[in-house]
Amino acid sequence: MSGERSSQDEPRFDYIESGLPDRAALEKVLSETLSDKPAEPLHDRELQALLSVAKRHRNAAISLEPIVVELVESILRSRLMRVEAPAEYWREMSLAIATTLFETPAVKTRLTGLWSSLLEVAK
Repeated sequence: MSGERSSQDEPRFDYIESGLPDRAALEKVLSETLSDKPAEPLHDRELQALLSVAKRHRNAAISLEPIVVELVESILRSRLMRVEAPAEYWREMSLAIATTLFETPAVKTRLTGLWSSLLEVAK
């Protein structure tokens, strides 16, 4: 298998045929997140989901796992409430998105600021 990637190397997004967002839709969300344009304001349920992560991890510094993964998952679940999928699907998708975000320096800086703000509000 010289240089070939197996399907096990890629995150699995195999619930598409059951009505879940396809990879292109997720990549669109990711590219919007990575852009320098101002984000849409959060809905109350999204803010509450983010604050619940901050409350669970009050004394934690920002990190890929569990913080950024849980932040991403909380937003995805609040925006895609009608999507029914196993917990492992949400986890895999959230980890893939969170890794890309956390490894992008400008986004990591914004995430660090967001996390600090969430911790302040969650006190």
